[in-house]
Amino acid sequence: MVFEEEFDSLTVDTALGQITILPQHAFLVSALVPGELIARKDGGEQFVHISGGFLTVEPGSRVTILADAAERIHELDEKRAQEAVARAKRALAEEKMSAEEVAETEAALSRSLSRLQIVRRHGRRSRSVPGQDVETIS
Repeated sequence: MVFEEEFDSLTVDTALGQITILPQHAFLVSALVPGELIARKDGGEQFVHISGGFLTVEPGSRVTILADAAERIHELDEKRAQEAVARAKRALAEEKMSAEEVAETEAALSRSLSRLQIVRRHGRRSRSVPGQDVETIS
């Protein structure tokens, strides 16, 4: 679970593309891909990196997000993300990887590129929702 509160909207990257969930959204179950979750409320925004997982929207606009990992914008480190991208690219250039190792490395590369994109888009800023915190899970 990433949030446990009401928001005006949630925008998240799914396997079928980016979606925004508004009040009274239709029932939905979707796989999440590495990307950004934007939670909006009262003019404020929370930016969270999601490393993948699942999302459901139930009647009454109850949204449940089960994330593999979630990191607040201020927890993202551009240098670490750059280093992880470089490591994954070097590993993929090696010819002695099994199909499983290639898949794991490609997934790590995707997560690292997503973190890098988010931190470059927003830097360390977050126009946070007053009085609200984001719980990080791993």
